[in-house]
Amino acid sequence: FRRGLCDGWPACRDWVDAATGAPDLDALERLFPDSAAHAMSEPCAAEGGGDDAAAASRCREMSLREYLRYWRGRAAPHAGGGQQTTTATAKSGAWYFKDWHLRAEHPHYRAYATPRFFRDDALNAYLLQPQPQPAPRPRRAALQDFRFVYCGPKGSWTPLHADVYRSHSWSANVCGRKRWLLVPPGHTTHLLDRHRRRLPRDLAAFVCNLDAVAVDGGGEDGGALAGCALRSTPDFPNLHCAQLFVCVQEAGEVIFVPSGWHHEVTNLEDTISVNHNWLNATNVHWLWHLLQWEYAVAARAIEDVRALVGDAEEFAALVARNVRINCGMHLLDFVELLRFMVRAELGHLERHAAAAADDKPGTEGGGDHRGSDHLKPAANSFFRLMCVYALLTEMRQSALAPRGRDASGATQELQELLRAVRQLVREVVAAERHLAAWPALGQLHRQLVAAAEGPADGEGSGAP
Repeated sequence: FRRGLCDGWPACRDWVDAATGAPDLDALERLFPDSAAHAMSEPCAAEGGGDDAAAASRCREMSLREYLRYWRGRAAPHAGGGQQTTTATAKSGAWYFKDWHLRAEHPHYRAYATPRFFRDDALNAYLLQPQPQPAPRPRRAALQDFRFVYCGPKGSWTPLHADVYRSHSWSANVCGRKRWLLVPPGHTTHLLDRHRRRLPRDLAAFVCNLDAVAVDGGGEDGGALAGCALRSTPDFPNLHCAQLFVCVQEAGEVIFVPSGWHHEVTNLEDTISVNHNWLNATNVHWLWHLLQWEYAVAARAIEDVRALVGDAEEFAALVARNVRINCGMHLLDFVELLRFMVRAELGHLERHAAAAADDKPGTEGGGDHRGSDHLKPAANSFFRLMCVYALLTEMRQSALAPRGRDASGATQELQELLRAVRQLVREVVAAERHLAAWPALGQLHRQLVAAAEGPADGEGSGAP
């Protein structure tokens, strides 16, 4: 998004030096003297980091005040006015102040507004809701939200990765410039090494003609640069097959990264950005598939102790514990997120149905068009509800039943998950009572439910 979504943000006024367009470090220190976040330093290939630099990356908790002292000490001039930045000079081992939960720390300071395109955010709404006391499964403190501010000098960068929970993300540059390398999900397999075990950490080291995009931002086509391609090496023999998108994000611009897109980001100037990760009904299935993969990885990692634990139940509990430690969420946490999403949409439908029923003939929206004023929001809620229903059907019929028949997989966790999924399916099926004002939606609901019905759980799979 080239321009307009950040207009009027207090952050663009309060955090930026009006004369230079650079980050106003003194203002940040005055506004947030007690803030803290993770600061990370990533080595680059030019500094000997290479592809095996994972163990060399450094991370520590740092106060904003301490980080700003470090930033000032670098004494790097602001690269404004279109100063050219080449691949050789783009990266450094600079510390990067990341994952700063500014909105959670300062809820009354409205630094920015979420752009309208990105407001359907079930993940952060779920995490920010008050937890019952005592909570049956308290959420980890680290999962307070996924709304961040990133601050870093020229040369700070984030290695190649896909976002947490395979979520969508949006990132807005309050000031500065970023270079993005993006690879779509269908091409991730081409990034694997010759043993098909790992991805390159520093993808930029394998890109041809990258200097041009750092210099001119890719021209007038939204920042994408034709001619940027990946070159293969003996260790990474298929890189040349991967599709690569390269762009430079300027101050005031917003980029949307869909679920599953791997990306690497480098600050070409001193930069401050706002970043949100979010899930909704259209992409929550990515998290379900990620959790299945995480469980398989966790089980393989402790397979050697299976014979030492008491039974399959104890082994499954160890796997679930490790998944929650590594991923921040396990299967029962996931079904709680789905329950929140289903009940939020059911509540919306109920309110729209009640409002439609109150429409009177002769009033606006009444007569032969009764309920029409509420059709669009009701249809949006219905669409989101049926997206979750499709996932619940997949979970019930395709994933859980085969594992439930296997004695080694019939664990208490899976049984509890299956009961919760069945209950949510029943709630979605019962949503038809809210659709009386919109016969077309009611008919579509019946058709989708009928298509998803199959044999009883554990006896086969129906059509999702």
